[in-house]
Amino acid sequence: MECTKTTYIGNITDMRLVENPNFIIHKRNAYGPTTGGYAAEKPIAEIIQNALAQGFEAANLPKSNSSNDFTLSGELIDYDCEVLMGIWDYTVNSKLTVKLKLADNRQNKIVWRDTYFGKSSLKKWNIPVKESFSDAVTDFIRQVFFDELFLENLK
Repeated sequence: MECTKTTYIGNITDMRLVENPNFIIHKRNAYGPTTGGYAAEKPIAEIIQNALAQGFEAANLPKSNSSNDFTLSGELIDYDCEVLMGIWDYTVNSKLTVKLKLADNRQNKIVWRDTYFGKSSLKKWNIPVKESFSDAVTDFIRQVFFDELFLENLK
């Protein structure tokens, strides 16, 4: 697809009700949540913003450092992770919910918006929470850059 207009990757706002923006999930046992949890090295919203920028590069779509033609922004709505314990292994099911919108800065209007659900399911002998989160982000990015309506609006 040939795109001559550039896209600025704007902010992804973290709408989750968590104090720590790096927070992934609370640790749990058979009786419910326990103290502690899993956290990423960077804020989750920043990870998603960087993944979108990398997606533009991988798809050879022009992006810019200023809001010339388009601005892509959004909201991190939720990240849910369910850990199922088996006899010999764990299954981690993850779901990432992100709302995106594309604004045409020259017309001063939103031309596209959608909500994506990045999903992952991993079965391992240890609890692969960070790996499952990473796979959910990858699934989310795959959905965005295979969305024909999104790509059509970038022309």
